[in-house]
Amino acid sequence: MIENKDLFHFYIKKIAGLSRILALGGILLVLSGTGLLLITHAYGQLWFQIKMGVVATLILNGVLFGGRQEQKIKKILDGQDSPIHLQLRQPLTNLRTFYAIQLMLFLAVVVLAVIKPG
Repeated sequence: MIENKDLFHFYIKKIAGLSRILALGGILLVLSGTGLLLITHAYGQLWFQIKMGVVATLILNGVLFGGRQEQKIKKILDGQDSPIHLQLRQPLTNLRTFYAIQLMLFLAVVVLAVIKPG
Protein backbone atom coordinates (compact mmCIF):
# COMPACT_ATOMS: atom_id res chain seq x y z
CA MET A 1 0.00 0.00 0.00
CA ILE A 2 0.98 3.64 -0.28
CA GLU A 3 2.34 4.82 3.02
CA ASN A 4 4.51 7.79 2.08
CA LYS A 5 2.47 10.35 0.16
CA ASP A 6 5.52 12.56 -0.54
CA LEU A 7 7.38 9.68 -2.13
CA PHE A 8 4.37 8.89 -4.26
CA HIS A 9 4.18 12.57 -5.35
CA PHE A 10 7.82 12.28 -6.43
CA TYR A 11 7.09 9.24 -8.58
CA ILE A 12 4.02 10.82 -10.15
CA LYS A 13 6.12 13.85 -11.13
CA LYS A 14 8.63 11.48 -12.73
CA ILE A 15 5.81 9.77 -14.65
CA ALA A 16 4.58 13.18 -15.82
CA GLY A 17 8.09 13.83 -17.14
CA LEU A 18 7.92 10.57 -19.06
CA SER A 19 4.63 11.73 -20.58
CA ARG A 20 6.48 14.67 -22.09
CA ILE A 21 8.98 12.27 -23.58
CA LEU A 22 6.07 10.22 -24.93
CA ALA A 23 4.78 13.35 -26.69
CA LEU A 24 8.21 13.94 -28.19
CA GLY A 25 8.28 10.32 -29.34
CA GLY A 26 4.90 10.78 -31.02
CA ILE A 27 6.14 13.85 -32.85
CA LEU A 28 9.25 11.97 -33.98
CA LEU A 29 7.12 9.05 -35.22
CA VAL A 30 4.95 11.39 -37.28
CA LEU A 31 7.99 13.23 -38.69
CA SER A 32 9.76 9.97 -39.56
CA GLY A 33 6.59 8.67 -41.23
CA THR A 34 6.27 11.87 -43.23
CA GLY A 35 9.93 11.68 -44.21
CA LEU A 36 9.48 8.06 -45.26
CA LEU A 37 6.48 9.08 -47.33
CA LEU A 38 8.45 11.81 -49.09
CA ILE A 39 11.46 9.58 -49.76
CA THR A 40 9.71 6.38 -50.87
CA HIS A 41 6.34 7.70 -52.10
CA ALA A 42 4.79 4.89 -50.05
CA TYR A 43 1.39 6.51 -49.46
CA GLY A 44 -0.47 4.05 -51.68
CA GLN A 45 1.08 1.07 -49.92
CA LEU A 46 -1.06 -0.75 -47.37
CA TRP A 47 1.72 -1.19 -44.77
CA PHE A 48 2.36 2.54 -44.66
CA GLN A 49 -1.31 3.41 -44.24
CA ILE A 50 -1.66 0.86 -41.42
CA LYS A 51 1.52 2.14 -39.76
CA MET A 52 0.36 5.75 -39.80
CA GLY A 53 -3.04 4.66 -38.45
CA VAL A 54 -1.31 2.90 -35.55
CA VAL A 55 0.83 6.00 -34.94
CA ALA A 56 -2.32 8.15 -34.81
CA THR A 57 -3.89 5.66 -32.39
CA LEU A 58 -0.75 5.76 -30.26
CA ILE A 59 -0.95 9.55 -30.01
CA LEU A 60 -4.71 9.62 -29.37
CA ASN A 61 -4.40 6.96 -26.66
CA GLY A 62 -1.79 9.10 -24.94
CA VAL A 63 -3.82 12.28 -25.12
CA LEU A 64 -7.26 10.89 -24.35
CA PHE A 65 -6.58 8.03 -21.95
CA GLY A 66 -3.15 8.39 -20.34
CA GLY A 67 -3.44 12.09 -19.58
CA ARG A 68 -6.80 11.63 -17.88
CA GLN A 69 -5.47 8.91 -15.60
CA GLU A 70 -2.50 11.03 -14.58
CA GLN A 71 -4.82 13.96 -13.81
CA LYS A 72 -7.05 11.73 -11.66
CA ILE A 73 -4.03 10.53 -9.69
CA LYS A 74 -2.75 14.09 -9.17
CA LYS A 75 -6.22 15.21 -8.03
CA ILE A 76 -6.41 12.37 -5.50
CA LEU A 77 -2.94 13.17 -4.18
CA ASP A 78 -3.70 16.87 -3.86
CA GLY A 79 -6.95 16.15 -2.01
CA GLN A 80 -7.62 15.22 1.58
CA ASP A 81 -5.56 12.73 3.57
CA SER A 82 -8.10 9.92 3.45
CA PRO A 83 -6.81 6.40 2.71
CA ILE A 84 -5.49 7.21 -0.75
CA HIS A 85 -4.46 3.65 -1.54
CA LEU A 86 -8.15 2.76 -1.96
CA GLN A 87 -8.81 5.77 -4.21
CA LEU A 88 -5.70 5.15 -6.32
CA ARG A 89 -6.36 1.48 -7.02
CA GLN A 90 -8.47 2.01 -10.18
CA PRO A 91 -6.51 4.94 -11.71
CA LEU A 92 -3.22 3.07 -11.21
CA THR A 93 -4.66 -0.06 -12.82
CA ASN A 94 -5.87 2.08 -15.73
CA LEU A 95 -2.44 3.70 -16.02
CA ARG A 96 -0.75 0.28 -16.17
CA THR A 97 -3.19 -0.74 -18.90
CA PHE A 98 -2.45 2.49 -20.75
CA TYR A 99 1.30 1.86 -20.74
CA ALA A 100 0.82 -1.75 -21.87
CA ILE A 101 -1.36 -0.57 -24.78
CA GLN A 102 1.18 2.11 -25.69
CA LEU A 103 3.97 -0.46 -25.73
CA MET A 104 1.98 -2.83 -27.95
CA LEU A 105 1.09 -0.03 -30.37
CA PHE A 106 4.71 1.09 -30.54
CA LEU A 107 5.87 -2.47 -31.22
CA ALA A 108 3.22 -2.73 -33.95
CA VAL A 109 4.66 0.40 -35.59
CA VAL A 110 8.17 -1.07 -35.51
CA VAL A 111 7.00 -4.43 -36.87
CA LEU A 112 5.02 -2.75 -39.66
CA ALA A 113 8.05 -0.67 -40.61
CA VAL A 114 10.27 -3.75 -40.80
CA ILE A 115 7.94 -6.32 -42.40
CA LYS A 116 6.01 -3.97 -44.73
CA PRO A 117 2.99 -6.26 -45.34
CA GLY A 118 0.94 -5.89 -48.51
